[in-house]
Amino acid sequence: MALLLLNSYFSPSELINIVKRNKNINFSVKNKLQENVSSLLIKLNNQVLLLNLIDHSNFDYEYKDNDNGNNIIMLSAISQVNVLEKLLKKDEMKRKINEVNNKNENALIIATKAGCVDSVKLLLKNHINVNQQDVLGNTALHYAINIGDTYLVKLIASKKANYNLVNKEGLTPSLCAIRKGNKEISSVMSNPKKEVNRSKHNVSKVAYDKNKDVFDYIIPKSSENYQKFNLEEVFNNSNKPYYPTNMDKKGLLKEIVIGLGYI
Repeated sequence: MALLLLNSYFSPSELINIVKRNKNINFSVKNKLQENVSSLLIKLNNQVLLLNLIDHSNFDYEYKDNDNGNNIIMLSAISQVNVLEKLLKKDEMKRKINEVNNKNENALIIATKAGCVDSVKLLLKNHINVNQQDVLGNTALHYAINIGDTYLVKLIASKKANYNLVNKEGLTPSLCAIRKGNKEISSVMSNPKKEVNRSKHNVSKVAYDKNKDVFDYIIPKSSENYQKFNLEEVFNNSNKPYYPTNMDKKGLLKEIVIGLGYI
């Protein structure tokens, strides 16, 4: 762990080499805000560091955040499909795919609420429970219909989603579609095998306006100023590899240093 404190003096590639040469670095030690190196790497969206260090023997695959009970799969599903794909290739992570957080959300519900289409596709490919209901009784299909994206609805509907599951407002996905008044959504629910083109607009921006709570999950608590993190940079880049444009590389590495200093 102490070696990571040196990272303000090294480039990401140099830091990666240092960590790989030192197998005893503990990625699971948490700071006072209950973040550790593993969770900060996920939340800070540093693709270079994360994709190189995720296979480290001490990477904390068991991490769950204290506030919401989100695991690493759930956090990755919001904006990092490349990381999610790598995680789901590990048997120990595949077994966690249907875990739920404190709101009874699984990763599919979270990815759908975030409008991260590629994460939704990947999770469905790995046979996640498509009919999981959260504390409000909503399924991923409820949220996809609410966002109003036909392609997203098709992805979920085509995996034998149950149209008759009732939420706490007494609404099924079928009733939600009728209320939405979107003929394309109703049509694709009637025929999930129907060809639908992927949306050209930014689904995550629409999702952010409707489901801001889910984006709060990935605010990195690396210091007392963590609430200043720019979430808009995350949802604007949620379907592609993302690096915060408001931080230079050295600044981003310092975020991890600050977080570790809170231990």
